[in-house]
Amino acid sequence: MRVTTAGSVEYIQTKPSVWGVLWAPDRQWERIRAKPVFGGALAVLALMETLSGALTGSFLSHNPAVAHALLQAGFPEAWMSPFLAWLIGLFSLVGLLLNALVTSVLTWLMMKGLGGQGTFRQLFSLQTHMLVLMVLQTAVGAIGLLVTDGWLTKPPSGLAAYIPVEGGWSGLLMTLDLFMVWRLILLARGMRIICRLSTARSWVVACLLFLLDVIVNTISAS
Repeated sequence: MRVTTAGSVEYIQTKPSVWGVLWAPDRQWERIRAKPVFGGALAVLALMETLSGALTGSFLSHNPAVAHALLQAGFPEAWMSPFLAWLIGLFSLVGLLLNALVTSVLTWLMMKGLGGQGTFRQLFSLQTHMLVLMVLQTAVGAIGLLVTDGWLTKPPSGLAAYIPVEGGWSGLLMTLDLFMVWRLILLARGMRIICRLSTARSWVVACLLFLLDVIVNTISAS
């Protein structure tokens, strides 16, 4: 049902949809502005990310280099797959939760500095629903490992999987990923719709967050 606010802004009086972010993001941002819920979305995405991470770990055990390193460390061959599944599944879950919290804090601070009208709850709901892209990135990476029998250790959605570079350049290419660029665009739209920032200021927030991803990935790969 559509209703009209006192400011003549129409919004859909229903909860935002995680999957709707993929094909009707503007509608979800309007819903989040009116009803910034996140509990159900966070639970579903956390479960999916953990399972995708566990599959990634299990498939990664087929990589000869990884298997050799674990054997050298004293791991029995029969334990490698369950150990990596448990370890990467746990890291994936923690990473997803930290991503939601940290990006929400950063976008809230930038939004306040730029004179936006959003609340922290709205931005946490926004960032939670955008985690669907992170889950899809992990799932695509797991599929890449399955198809290549553990050889493709980087998500096939990013340039780092296809251009053989080392060090900081590898981290930079990891950021040039389909899902991360998609997230950049969605965040700019979300900041404009939810926080009532101008288009230019919304892109400033999105680009600064993307730049932070570039810096973190470059440093971690160096």
